[in-house]
Amino acid sequence: MSGQRSDVVKIMRVNPAKGTVTVLTCARDTVVTPLAHQSIYRKCNRLNVNFQNGATHLTWTITANVGIPIAQTIVVSLAGIINAADAIGVANVSFPYPAKDAFSGPNFTHERCENITNFQARAEVRRRDYQGFHNGAWNTDVTSDYGRKCPQNELTKAVIAKAKGLYGPLTINLFMSKAPSGIALDSNFSVTELVGLVVKFHPLDPSDMLTSTLPTTSGSLGTRGNVLFVEEPAMEFTLE
Repeated sequence: MSGQRSDVVKIMRVNPAKGTVTVLTCARDTVVTPLAHQSIYRKCNRLNVNFQNGATHLTWTITANVGIPIAQTIVVSLAGIINAADAIGVANVSFPYPAKDAFSGPNFTHERCENITNFQARAEVRRRDYQGFHNGAWNTDVTSDYGRKCPQNELTKAVIAKAKGLYGPLTINLFMSKAPSGIALDSNFSVTELVGLVVKFHPLDPSDMLTSTLPTTSGSLGTRGNVLFVEEPAMEFTLE
Protein backbone atom coordinates (compact mmCIF):
# COMPACT_ATOMS: atom_id res chain seq x y z
CA MET A 1 0.00 0.00 0.00
CA SER A 2 3.04 2.27 0.11
CA GLY A 3 2.40 5.58 -1.61
CA GLN A 4 -1.33 5.01 -2.07
CA ARG A 5 -4.01 7.57 -1.23
CA SER A 6 -7.76 7.16 -1.16
CA ASP A 7 -9.42 9.64 -3.51
CA VAL A 8 -12.68 9.56 -1.59
CA VAL A 9 -14.21 7.57 1.27
CA LYS A 10 -17.88 6.65 1.14
CA ILE A 11 -19.56 4.87 4.03
CA MET A 12 -22.66 2.95 2.96
CA ARG A 13 -25.21 1.89 5.54
CA VAL A 14 -27.20 -1.04 4.18
CA ASN A 15 -30.36 -2.02 6.04
CA PRO A 16 -31.81 -5.24 4.56
CA ALA A 17 -34.77 -5.21 6.97
CA LYS A 18 -35.91 -1.76 5.82
CA GLY A 19 -34.53 -2.06 2.30
CA THR A 20 -32.67 1.25 2.59
CA VAL A 21 -29.20 2.43 1.60
CA THR A 22 -27.59 5.64 2.84
CA VAL A 23 -24.22 7.01 1.74
CA LEU A 24 -21.99 9.27 3.82
CA THR A 25 -19.06 10.92 2.01
CA CYS A 26 -15.91 11.69 3.97
CA ALA A 27 -13.57 14.10 2.22
CA ARG A 28 -10.02 12.82 1.92
CA ASP A 29 -8.60 16.06 3.41
CA THR A 30 -10.57 15.63 6.65
CA VAL A 31 -8.18 15.84 9.62
CA VAL A 32 -8.00 12.81 11.93
CA THR A 33 -5.62 11.35 14.48
CA PRO A 34 -3.75 8.45 12.81
CA LEU A 35 -3.69 5.17 14.74
CA ALA A 36 -0.21 4.22 13.54
CA HIS A 37 3.08 5.75 12.42
CA GLN A 38 2.52 9.07 14.15
CA SER A 39 6.26 9.65 13.85
CA ILE A 40 5.63 9.94 10.11
CA TYR A 41 2.07 11.27 9.93
CA ARG A 42 2.15 13.25 13.19
CA LYS A 43 -0.79 13.39 15.60
CA CYS A 44 -3.01 15.18 13.09
CA ASN A 45 -3.13 14.51 9.37
CA ARG A 46 -5.43 13.99 6.43
CA LEU A 47 -7.73 10.99 6.45
CA ASN A 48 -6.35 9.55 3.23
CA VAL A 49 -2.79 9.05 4.56
CA ASN A 50 -4.15 6.14 6.63
CA PHE A 51 -4.86 4.20 3.43
CA GLN A 52 -1.13 3.55 3.09
CA ASN A 53 -1.57 1.01 5.89
CA GLY A 54 -4.47 -0.68 4.13
CA ALA A 55 -8.22 -0.27 3.84
CA THR A 56 -8.91 -2.03 7.13
CA HIS A 57 -6.61 0.34 8.98
CA LEU A 58 -8.41 3.25 7.34
CA THR A 59 -11.76 2.00 8.62
CA TRP A 60 -10.34 1.54 12.13
CA THR A 61 -9.17 5.14 12.01
CA ILE A 62 -12.62 6.35 10.98
CA THR A 63 -14.25 4.38 13.79
CA ALA A 64 -11.77 5.70 16.37
CA ASN A 65 -12.12 9.32 15.27
CA VAL A 66 -15.78 9.59 14.29
CA GLY A 67 -17.42 6.65 16.04
CA ILE A 68 -18.85 4.89 12.97
CA PRO A 69 -18.48 1.08 13.11
CA ILE A 70 -17.61 -0.40 9.69
CA ALA A 71 -18.15 -4.10 9.05
CA GLN A 72 -16.77 -4.59 5.52
CA THR A 73 -14.64 -2.67 3.06
CA ILE A 74 -14.58 -2.50 -0.73
CA VAL A 75 -11.66 -0.80 -2.48
CA VAL A 76 -12.48 0.41 -5.98
CA SER A 77 -9.58 1.51 -8.17
CA LEU A 78 -9.86 3.56 -11.36
CA ALA A 79 -9.75 0.30 -13.30
CA GLY A 80 -12.62 -0.95 -11.15
CA ILE A 81 -14.77 2.03 -12.14
CA ILE A 82 -14.03 1.43 -15.82
CA ASN A 83 -14.75 -2.30 -15.59
CA ALA A 84 -17.97 -1.80 -13.63
CA ALA A 85 -19.23 0.70 -16.20
CA ASP A 86 -18.11 -1.56 -19.04
CA ALA A 87 -19.99 -4.52 -17.54
CA ILE A 88 -23.36 -2.79 -17.66
CA GLY A 89 -22.85 -0.51 -20.66
CA VAL A 90 -23.71 3.19 -20.71
CA ALA A 91 -25.37 4.94 -17.78
CA ASN A 92 -27.50 8.05 -18.16
CA VAL A 93 -26.33 11.13 -16.23
CA SER A 94 -28.12 14.45 -16.55
CA PHE A 95 -26.13 17.63 -17.26
CA PRO A 96 -28.17 20.84 -16.81
CA TYR A 97 -25.65 22.79 -18.92
CA PRO A 98 -22.51 22.20 -21.02
CA ALA A 99 -19.59 21.03 -18.87
CA LYS A 100 -15.90 20.28 -19.20
CA ASP A 101 -12.81 19.50 -17.13
CA ALA A 102 -9.33 19.98 -18.56
CA PHE A 103 -7.81 17.81 -15.79
CA SER A 104 -9.92 14.65 -15.90
CA GLY A 105 -11.24 14.90 -19.44
CA PRO A 106 -15.07 15.04 -19.64
CA ASN A 107 -16.39 17.43 -22.27
CA PHE A 108 -20.16 17.58 -22.64
CA THR A 109 -21.18 20.24 -25.11
CA HIS A 110 -24.95 20.18 -24.69
CA GLU A 111 -27.57 20.36 -21.96
CA ARG A 112 -28.87 16.82 -21.95
CA CYS A 113 -28.94 13.41 -20.38
CA GLU A 114 -25.56 12.01 -21.38
CA ASN A 115 -24.72 8.37 -21.95
CA ILE A 116 -21.63 7.83 -19.78
CA THR A 117 -19.22 5.14 -21.00
CA ASN A 118 -16.39 3.41 -19.14
CA PHE A 119 -13.62 6.01 -19.50
CA GLN A 120 -16.10 8.87 -19.15
CA ALA A 121 -17.20 7.33 -15.84
CA ARG A 122 -13.62 7.49 -14.60
CA ALA A 123 -13.27 11.09 -15.75
CA GLU A 124 -16.53 12.11 -14.10
CA VAL A 125 -15.64 10.77 -10.65
CA ARG A 126 -12.16 12.34 -10.80
CA ARG A 127 -13.11 15.81 -12.00
CA ARG A 128 -11.13 18.57 -10.29
CA ASP A 129 -11.14 21.62 -12.58
CA TYR A 130 -14.80 21.37 -13.46
CA GLN A 131 -16.43 24.15 -15.47
CA GLY A 132 -20.07 24.61 -16.41
CA PHE A 133 -21.37 26.99 -19.05
CA HIS A 134 -24.33 28.94 -17.72
CA ASN A 135 -25.41 32.59 -17.61
CA GLY A 136 -23.38 33.16 -20.76
CA ALA A 137 -19.97 32.24 -19.34
CA TRP A 138 -17.79 29.33 -18.22
CA ASN A 139 -17.94 29.08 -14.42
CA THR A 140 -15.35 27.12 -12.45
CA ASP A 141 -16.30 24.89 -9.54
CA VAL A 142 -13.82 26.03 -6.89
CA THR A 143 -14.60 23.11 -4.53
CA SER A 144 -12.06 20.88 -6.35
CA ASP A 145 -11.68 17.47 -4.64
CA TYR A 146 -14.43 18.24 -2.14
CA GLY A 147 -16.91 18.86 -4.94
CA ARG A 148 -16.40 15.42 -6.42
CA LYS A 149 -18.92 13.91 -4.06
CA CYS A 150 -21.88 15.11 -6.13
CA PRO A 151 -20.88 13.59 -9.50
CA GLN A 152 -19.74 10.43 -7.72
CA ASN A 153 -23.11 10.02 -6.03
CA GLU A 154 -25.00 10.81 -9.22
CA LEU A 155 -22.95 8.31 -11.20
CA THR A 156 -23.56 5.66 -8.53
CA LYS A 157 -27.31 6.21 -8.82
CA ALA A 158 -27.11 6.13 -12.62
CA VAL A 159 -25.20 2.85 -12.56
CA ILE A 160 -27.75 1.32 -10.19
CA ALA A 161 -30.60 2.50 -12.41
CA LYS A 162 -28.91 1.00 -15.47
CA ALA A 163 -28.20 -2.28 -13.69
CA LYS A 164 -31.84 -2.56 -12.57
CA GLY A 165 -32.96 -2.52 -16.19
CA LEU A 166 -30.47 -5.25 -17.10
CA TYR A 167 -31.06 -7.34 -13.99
CA GLY A 168 -30.63 -11.04 -14.64
CA PRO A 169 -28.22 -13.95 -14.22
CA LEU A 170 -26.19 -13.03 -17.32
CA THR A 171 -25.70 -9.42 -16.22
CA ILE A 172 -24.74 -10.40 -12.67
CA ASN A 173 -22.23 -12.96 -14.00
CA LEU A 174 -20.75 -10.42 -16.42
CA PHE A 175 -20.38 -7.82 -13.68
CA MET A 176 -18.81 -10.27 -11.25
CA SER A 177 -16.40 -11.54 -13.92
CA LYS A 178 -15.03 -8.00 -14.24
CA ALA A 179 -15.24 -7.12 -10.53
CA PRO A 180 -11.96 -8.80 -9.49
CA SER A 181 -10.06 -6.44 -11.80
CA GLY A 182 -9.95 -3.24 -9.80
CA ILE A 183 -12.47 -4.09 -7.08
CA ALA A 184 -11.14 -5.70 -3.90
CA LEU A 185 -13.31 -7.10 -1.10
CA ASP A 186 -11.93 -7.64 2.39
CA SER A 187 -11.70 -11.10 3.93
CA ASN A 188 -15.02 -10.61 5.78
CA PHE A 189 -17.01 -9.92 2.61
CA SER A 190 -17.40 -12.65 0.00
CA VAL A 191 -18.52 -12.36 -3.63
CA THR A 192 -21.50 -14.54 -2.73
CA GLU A 193 -22.58 -12.03 -0.09
CA LEU A 194 -22.17 -9.18 -2.57
CA VAL A 195 -24.38 -10.96 -5.09
CA GLY A 196 -26.90 -11.57 -2.30
CA LEU A 197 -27.09 -7.83 -1.66
CA VAL A 198 -27.63 -7.19 -5.36
CA VAL A 199 -30.58 -9.59 -5.34
CA LYS A 200 -31.97 -8.23 -2.08
CA PHE A 201 -31.82 -4.59 -3.14
CA HIS A 202 -32.87 -5.02 -6.75
CA PRO A 203 -36.23 -3.26 -6.06
CA LEU A 204 -34.41 -0.18 -4.64
CA ASP A 205 -35.15 3.04 -6.52
CA PRO A 206 -31.83 4.90 -6.89
CA SER A 207 -33.58 8.21 -6.28
CA ASP A 208 -34.45 6.93 -2.78
CA MET A 209 -30.79 6.41 -1.89
CA LEU A 210 -30.00 9.07 0.70
CA THR A 211 -26.64 10.85 0.47
CA SER A 212 -24.91 13.18 2.90
CA THR A 213 -21.45 14.56 3.66
CA LEU A 214 -19.54 14.54 6.92
CA PRO A 215 -19.80 18.18 8.07
CA THR A 216 -16.47 19.99 8.01
CA THR A 217 -15.04 23.46 8.17
CA SER A 218 -11.97 24.62 6.25
CA GLY A 219 -8.67 25.33 7.97
CA SER A 220 -4.93 24.83 7.72
CA LEU A 221 -2.27 22.50 9.06
CA GLY A 222 0.54 24.99 8.60
CA THR A 223 3.08 23.83 6.03
CA ARG A 224 0.89 20.83 5.16
CA GLY A 225 -1.63 23.11 3.50
CA ASN A 226 -5.38 23.55 3.58
CA VAL A 227 -7.47 20.84 5.23
CA LEU A 228 -10.95 20.18 6.60
CA PHE A 229 -11.83 19.82 10.27
CA VAL A 230 -14.86 17.84 11.45
CA GLU A 231 -17.55 20.28 12.52
CA GLU A 232 -19.36 19.85 15.81
CA PRO A 233 -22.21 19.56 16.71
CA ALA A 234 -23.34 19.18 13.09
CA MET A 235 -21.55 15.83 12.85
CA GLU A 236 -23.70 14.31 15.60
CA PHE A 237 -26.91 15.08 13.71
CA THR A 238 -25.47 13.71 10.45
CA LEU A 239 -24.56 10.38 12.04
CA GLU A 240 -27.92 9.82 13.70
